[in-house]
Amino acid sequence: MLAEASWNWFIAQALACVVAYLLGRAVTSTSRSLQEIALLATVVALVGLALRGRVMEALVAVIPLDVLVYVEGTLIVPPFMFLAGILSAPKPGRSFEEGEGARLQLHTGKLGPMLATLGMVYLVVSGAWMVMPRVPASQIANVTMGAGFSQQSRDDTCVAAALATALRAPGIDLHVTEAEMADLADVRVGQGSTMVRALKAAELRLAGGDIEPRLYNYSAHEVVQMATASRPVLVTIRSGVSRTHMVAVLGMSRGKVLIANPWRTQRSSSVAGSGLERMSLEHFSKSYVGSAIVFIDRASR
Repeated sequence: MLAEASWNWFIAQALACVVAYLLGRAVTSTSRSLQEIALLATVVALVGLALRGRVMEALVAVIPLDVLVYVEGTLIVPPFMFLAGILSAPKPGRSFEEGEGARLQLHTGKLGPMLATLGMVYLVVSGAWMVMPRVPASQIANVTMGAGFSQQSRDDTCVAAALATALRAPGIDLHVTEAEMADLADVRVGQGSTMVRALKAAELRLAGGDIEPRLYNYSAHEVVQMATASRPVLVTIRSGVSRTHMVAVLGMSRGKVLIANPWRTQRSSSVAGSGLERMSLEHFSKSYVGSAIVFIDRASR
């Protein structure tokens, strides 16, 4: 059912991009002042959405989570297509006579379609997860490491494993598996899951209980202060140039950040076979992406 819904969302967003592009072209036939206002508003929207990782807390508060899970990575594309439409159409009141003005207009006319193509490519790349199959439960081993942490079974199930580790912590104490959380977090083959889908999964699993998950744009220092072994904090850290990896932060000990890392091949700074990794605060601060899921008592908001 979720897979069918994601296909519908992908198609709807593709259609929205086409409509946004056509509306952008239509704006150019209106007054010049309206064009300028539309152009400025679009640029402001694009800048805001480009920085969405830093304001994810606000997006979660404004956009229903059932919607945000499908548009978090592609929300920027419709306004981008609108801008491309504005730059694609000839401007009213301009002639095509030879001269600097004509050359500028022709140059702008070429830029619009190029931007539109770039926007659609971005939509396909960022929205690819919506058309990919879900990770089969038969391919998830549900392995528990020495310290009781969940070990990810595949390269694309770190979110599910980190969720299982956090929800099994003593302060939450749910009996969950990597396979169950992969299903709730809508983990897709080769694409994995995201912070927003992890939040949705945690909400579903904790529904009706005394604890709820909340997403905040905490600093690295705030994450470490909030995290405990009893109630870990889920974060994503950079893994390579463009990839991110979800881990559970357990706090700090002897000047090192304690992390339950679900990755199967542990680094030299980890306790062999346990999944527990120690990282310097400086390294953690540089790797930390900027959003965190914390688990709080439902009454305290």
